[in-house]
Amino acid sequence: MNRRKIIFLVVSALFITVISSAVFIANADYSVTNDPLITLSYVNETLIPKLEAQITERVLAALKGEDIETPVDPETPSESPTEPEAPEDTEKPDEPIEPTPSVDLSGLKYIVVHLTKGQKLFANGENTESLEIVLRAGEALSISPFHDQGIADLTASTQLYNGDALVKNNYCIIPRGQDGRGIEVISDEAYFLVRGVYEVE
Repeated sequence: MNRRKIIFLVVSALFITVISSAVFIANADYSVTNDPLITLSYVNETLIPKLEAQITERVLAALKGEDIETPVDPETPSESPTEPEAPEDTEKPDEPIEPTPSVDLSGLKYIVVHLTKGQKLFANGENTESLEIVLRAGEALSISPFHDQGIADLTASTQLYNGDALVKNNYCIIPRGQDGRGIEVISDEAYFLVRGVYEVE
């Protein structure tokens, strides 16, 4: 291989290296606050002269036989090339897949309860379990054996004592089960959204 081919290969490699590092040079000297866009004037007056100077410097160094250092972005850590690890074979086709055990979610969702005139619905859970009620249609009254406690109407931020009417679409809670608090339907029929343990009489 003659000297011209060697020089041509060295210059080509240097040109590719310089072009790839141009982005880092541009980032170092370019001010976004003064000129937010890269304009033709920036390319002609700043970028091209720097590239020409670097190419000339590297070609002269190559002709003199000096070592050429490739610029490296200081923020990019140098990493030694490593072979990618083969992914572990996690599939075991011979073993049957165990089904996920079913979970009872009945206590986590509302159910629609249809009652007719005179029927009563009471909280029937444990003493610490509350019952959530939303009157959707019809009319109903609060039932409470206590003179100072009743059903909490959280939508209206009030307490429904014995004989007070429930308001449609208001979110109500009977705070404890099995203490005699509930609701009685006074219209021909009524529909409720209920969540929790209840009993109908």
